[in-house]
Amino acid sequence: MEKVVLLLQGGAALGAYQAGAFHVIADYLNQHSQRRLTAIAGASIGAINGALIAQQADTPTQAAHSLSTLWRETFSQTTFPFFPFPGQERLNSVLTGMIFGHSALYHPALQNQWDFSAGTPFFAPYRSGPMRQTLEKVIGTYEQRPKGPRLRIRTVQSCPPRAVIFDSEKEAITSEMLVASASIPMAFPFHRIGGQTYWDGEFWPTGLTDLLDGLISNDDGHDYHIISVELYRPEHGLDRLLQHSPGSFRLTRIRRSLSHLDYLLCPVFDWSSERIEALIDAGITDTKAALKKHRLYWSAPRSPTVGKTIRRWLRKQFKAPARGALNVCAYVYHIHA
Repeated sequence: MEKVVLLLQGGAALGAYQAGAFHVIADYLNQHSQRRLTAIAGASIGAINGALIAQQADTPTQAAHSLSTLWRETFSQTTFPFFPFPGQERLNSVLTGMIFGHSALYHPALQNQWDFSAGTPFFAPYRSGPMRQTLEKVIGTYEQRPKGPRLRIRTVQSCPPRAVIFDSEKEAITSEMLVASASIPMAFPFHRIGGQTYWDGEFWPTGLTDLLDGLISNDDGHDYHIISVELYRPEHGLDRLLQHSPGSFRLTRIRRSLSHLDYLLCPVFDWSSERIEALIDAGITDTKAALKKHRLYWSAPRSPTVGKTIRRWLRKQFKAPARGALNVCAYVYHIHA
C-alpha cells in the first residue's frame, strides 16, 4: 500500500493555495485503491486546512469540496473601495482587513491592544474570537478513527519558548489548539490552553520537518509518498531528512511562486474573493505539474556487517584505486562500517 503523508505550511490567506492543491491531490488518492492518506502535518493555516481534510479523509473528493467551500464562502470577504481606481484591488483588500478585520477570523481590539498574558507586554491589535467560533462550527474536534489519518499540528509555547506538537494519536485535536497554532505574534494575543500560552506554529526556525518525526517508517513494508505544499518558503530540511532516513520515499514538493506583492501587501489581511480564487487556481495548476514528477530517496539499512561486505567486494573488484568509489558508495548507501 502507498501511504501518503501531507505536509501543509502556514501563510495566513495564502492557505487558499492549499485548497486548490488538495483538489488535485484528492483525485490522485482516488486513482488507486491501495493509495491512502495516512498522516497530515501542518502549522498555522496549514493546521486548519489539515484538520478539515482529516475530518473527511475517508472521502477525499468530499474533503476537497468542503475545503474549497470554506475558503470561497467563509474566508473570502468583500473589500471596501478606499481607492476606487483600476489596479488598486489588492491594496483595498489589505486596508479592509487591517481596518475592519474579518468577520469569520478576527476583529480589531478597540481597547486594551497590549497583551500581558505571557508576562511581558506584546502589541496585539486584533482578537481571534471569531476564528474560535468559526473553527468550532466548521471543524470542531478531531478524534482519530481506526483508519483515519494521523493529524499533527505545531504551536510555539511562549515561555519558555519551545515547539509543541499536538498529536491526534495521543489526544483529540480541538479548535482551541488550531487557534493557538494560528495566533500570529504581534497581531493576536497569545492563546491560552490549560494555563500555558501559545502562538503561531509557523514561527519556529526549523521548518516543518520535525512534524514528520514518527510519521514515516519503512518498517511496516509500505511505500511512503510525502507531499509538501509550501506557500512562501522552501522546506530545505526535507531533502536532508529523507537522505538520512532508512528506507525508500517519494517526495513531491508543490511550491507557490512568490511575487514582490507578497512582501509589499501583507497576505495576512488580503482575503478578497478575487485573490482567494486566484490562489485556488494556482494551487490546482501547480499541483498537476508537481505530481507528474517526484524525487525518490532510497538508502540501505545502516549495518556495519553489510558495509564491510560491500567494501571487501569492491576492493577485490577495483583494488587500491577504488578508494574514491568506496567513499561514494558509503555516502550514497549511508553504510557506516
